[in-house]
Amino acid sequence: MDKKISINDSLVALKGIGEKTAKTFENLGVTSIKDLIEYLPFRLEDRTNEREIVTLRYNEPSVISAVITNVSTRRSKKGRLIIQAKITDSSGSINALWFNQRYILKLLKLRRKITIYGEKRVSKPLGNPFFVNAIIDTPEILPVYRRSKTLTQYAIRTAIKNALVFAPNTPRFNLIKNCHLKPSEELLNRSWRLISYEEIYKYARKVYQQQSERKKIFRKSFEIKTEQLKNFSKKLGLELTKSQRITAWEIINDCRNNYPMRRLLYGEVGSGKTAVAQIVTANYVFNNKKIAILSPTVALADQTFGQFSKFFVDVALLTGKTKSDTTTSKIVIGTHALLFNKELLKRFDLIIVDEQQKFGVEDREKIISINKKVDLLMLSATPIPRTLAQTIFGNVDISYLLEKPAHQKPIISKIVLRDSYYEELQERLKNGEQGYVICPLINNENEELQGLFELNERKTVIQEAKKLGEIFSDVKVGYIHGKLSEKEKISTLNKFKNQEIQILVGTTVIEVGINSPNATWMVIENAESFGLSTLHQLRGRIGRGDKQSTCYFVSSKNDNDRLKAILNTSNGLELAQLDLELRGMGDLIGIEQSGKLQLKKSVWNNINFITKVFNDARNNIVGDDLAEI
Repeated sequence: MDKKISINDSLVALKGIGEKTAKTFENLGVTSIKDLIEYLPFRLEDRTNEREIVTLRYNEPSVISAVITNVSTRRSKKGRLIIQAKITDSSGSINALWFNQRYILKLLKLRRKITIYGEKRVSKPLGNPFFVNAIIDTPEILPVYRRSKTLTQYAIRTAIKNALVFAPNTPRFNLIKNCHLKPSEELLNRSWRLISYEEIYKYARKVYQQQSERKKIFRKSFEIKTEQLKNFSKKLGLELTKSQRITAWEIINDCRNNYPMRRLLYGEVGSGKTAVAQIVTANYVFNNKKIAILSPTVALADQTFGQFSKFFVDVALLTGKTKSDTTTSKIVIGTHALLFNKELLKRFDLIIVDEQQKFGVEDREKIISINKKVDLLMLSATPIPRTLAQTIFGNVDISYLLEKPAHQKPIISKIVLRDSYYEELQERLKNGEQGYVICPLINNENEELQGLFELNERKTVIQEAKKLGEIFSDVKVGYIHGKLSEKEKISTLNKFKNQEIQILVGTTVIEVGINSPNATWMVIENAESFGLSTLHQLRGRIGRGDKQSTCYFVSSKNDNDRLKAILNTSNGLELAQLDLELRGMGDLIGIEQSGKLQLKKSVWNNINFITKVFNDARNNIVGDDLAEI
């Protein structure tokens, strides 16, 4: 007799899903039938907007029903197959285009009526054609899911339909079921709020439980070595700001408690978090304790290793490819590789998580589960509005480092048109100043389409580096992005640091922890496509020395409120509040990096909703009928 299928069963229990497909779904955070049922669409595709050809609007998804009057094919310069069908309705004609879909030719019969979904694009060479996304049978609204390269939308929809057969007949599951089968914006939003409420509630309960349990864990207090710390601070060769002294004291003072430290240090970009971390580390070293510093990338770990090796002995570097002797080391600096060494994690008295927002909640919980008594200090330059930080970080203490060193001059910020700043850059390069150029993309996979369609061009690292190398032929241009090997990244950054490269073109990988005092300018291409917090982080990579620095925000949209805001303030917390209102919270706290939680930006936009969930969790109550949220 066949075993009765439960929603908690593995996906392989479903018809049509084998081990290979189940593994692909697992990469999306879907491991059970219940997970699949709750795998909500991230948007809807409205295929009901039927139009006559003469009424089509540019770049607006539409449906056309028309008769095929001519079919032709040709190859692009790079060999890409272009299929063109002239279609006609009572209002007029238009050319419909498909790319690299030879099988479509079998469906394109002369005088056949066809219904297609796509959009009209501007392209003078092709007569402003209709770019076809799909041939459809009937107009409908379809759910669109996040997918991997090997999973099609059809495969996901089919799997979900098979899973919904086993969904319980309850208001909660009926809401989710209708969201998949009879999608509408109203149902989609209610379903997202439902799932988000549940997931945030679970997270919040864990936060408050940890807060309660932490003070029950005994960790022996230890001394503050005041005189030794004074001498160490002098060795740093820096004039500490008042803010650095206050935050360093707040953190060090936690050693007097008989329970573990859990503290977040938010430091404004360029405010000197590293110096504070070094002073805190020194007090642990003076008390004969062991410290680990966890970095999100090999390049940043390598930079941190260099910074700490100047002032401490017995410093080891541990990454996936570099392994120093950690058995006798007082300080170990590493990447995620540290998290896989349980015995080593148990040895540490203090773990500093640098750029904490780059790590998931599960990473931080793993550390605590292995070493409950460890002191945990999380560093972040990603600004979080104070009220929100106090809500979502209810289980940690927070210190704010907002003041910048006196020698740093305020960065001049400008919104400029593309290519209008070359003369200024030329002058800076003649003076030996270095700079960055930030692009939203690594490479343009559809480069050949740029010649066919007048699209909003988004700059790419590879093409821009080549172009700048030709324009500024007397200086060295390098590039960096996430697809390079760690060895290549470190080599490029070292060359930039040693001034062997004058212009460094890159993606937002540059935003994380890179420190080059001789870098005095930055160009951010397609600036309107980045969030305020990201723009603020990027801008903070310059202005580290005593020279005047300038950041050029390249955009044709002068009326963009976010860009105007960043011109008017350098306060990260103010910008974070505005970014929250305009774009949502994103993954500021690393919840989404757990791999399980799927939250929509519209939910994060609503700070009142998040606060309500945390308050409900604090009071150990669940909101009203969740199906009605």
